[in-house]
Amino acid sequence: MLVVGLDNLSVLDHPGGTIRTYRNALLRDTRAAARSRDGAFYVADFQNGLVKTTGAQQFEKFVTNAPASARAFSVYSDARTGITNVFSGGFSDRFLQNGSFGGFYEYKEGQWTNITPQTLPDRTQYPNFQDPSHGVRTPDGTLYIGSYGNGILEWKGPGSFRQFTFGSGSNPLRTALAPPKFPNVDPNYTRITDLTADAEGNVWVVNRHEFAGVPGVHIFNPVATTWRSLPYFAGVENLNGIVLDNNGYVWLSTSRQPTGNGVIAYDENTRTPRYFSTANGLPSNDIYDMVKDRQGSIWVTTSAGVAVLTDPSQTFVAGSAEAFLKPVIQRGPQASLNFPALNSDVVRCVAVDGANRKWFGTDRGLWLFTESVDEALLNFTTANSPLPSNRILDVAVNDRTGEVFVVTDAGVVSYRGSATVTEGKPACGKVFPNPVRTDFTGQVGISGLANNAVIKITDVSGKLVYQTRANGGTLTWNLADYNGRKVQSGVYMVLSSDADGKNACISKIAVVAR
Repeated sequence: MLVVGLDNLSVLDHPGGTIRTYRNALLRDTRAAARSRDGAFYVADFQNGLVKTTGAQQFEKFVTNAPASARAFSVYSDARTGITNVFSGGFSDRFLQNGSFGGFYEYKEGQWTNITPQTLPDRTQYPNFQDPSHGVRTPDGTLYIGSYGNGILEWKGPGSFRQFTFGSGSNPLRTALAPPKFPNVDPNYTRITDLTADAEGNVWVVNRHEFAGVPGVHIFNPVATTWRSLPYFAGVENLNGIVLDNNGYVWLSTSRQPTGNGVIAYDENTRTPRYFSTANGLPSNDIYDMVKDRQGSIWVTTSAGVAVLTDPSQTFVAGSAEAFLKPVIQRGPQASLNFPALNSDVVRCVAVDGANRKWFGTDRGLWLFTESVDEALLNFTTANSPLPSNRILDVAVNDRTGEVFVVTDAGVVSYRGSATVTEGKPACGKVFPNPVRTDFTGQVGISGLANNAVIKITDVSGKLVYQTRANGGTLTWNLADYNGRKVQSGVYMVLSSDADGKNACISKIAVVAR
């Protein structure tokens, strides 16, 4: 009989009644155990995963190529470095601290690296950061992580980091636990709900503290190690998200607790805020997420659907009536056939892919919509995909590969998307697989194209076989012509160019008979 203790495994042998107890540093939070036919014991440990022992001194840990835990709060994917980060902590729907010290995880080129107190127990290598909520990378690749309790972590790797929290140096960060609301000061309530970076490498930080009259948005210059803050304006002490638009305006979502108050746009030049609520087109004042798309529009997800502000440049124009609009699904010429996209859904997150299409995470699965969100293209749920839960907490797209990373309340999965972004001058299409057989039933992928390029596929005589437009910098082709018929064996030319007829290139696909 096997008996699992908190940090040990006991084996009761019958009929003699001998008890052997196994202890090891790998057994920290044991949950279950089993004995194999060869006499080895396998232990499920909540902190160290699967542990095998064949004797009192022989313990082996099995490390899977996966995040250290299924617990995750948000995901950030950086195309420049090719790294995707998953953050395990965050905060509750009521904006309470989770008290998680689960660290964060990095994914690059098919491999996961876990940055946790278990993998890096030395505090000089990793500071045991509480409730990591969101992250962003500056142009030099440095990762900045916001903690809902321990401020900000500047991370360049194990042993190469700086931490900024209330009372540590000359930073303006505030703790939520301080007079006059509370008798004592506790720096472990330095709550960062979101952060982003601008093109110059400055890090913009949302510091939720709920003290009226005190600034809540700060800008950090990593090179000079200097800080500045946006002046106080109503609501800035109780914010959630931040987005920088193409006009230099700052977009801020208010916290949903105690009550949501919509979105605030801020013009730093004139020190002017503008407030948006349901009176200005939002489906709800409870905001979950915001994003700027590839045309500069601002998309907002709420507890009752989604909305878009298409021309942020008009936000502070005198007399402007610029407002948010609900995207409408088009079902026919009659208005009665059309309806708002994801109407009344709790939409927790949004991401934009290389084709400017929108990925939305809801409580009933993951959705992909067209660029203008007038048509749903895909809907993934637990019933038709490997999603471990229909409650989607966050979503991010790797622009280099098109891979879509999805955080649910039961773990993280990814989907091989079909839209990428080509940075700089196109290097002409890379085709895979190539050559391909005539009976191939999958998709041929062509990447490295000009973004949203016009694509013409012809045979060697110049006869047009198929024409379409790339999804960002990527095209997929099922080897069929306009009529859906599979093409014959031969060499096919892929001619691509951008909308202006520039950045043209030619690739070849060889289709061979079996």
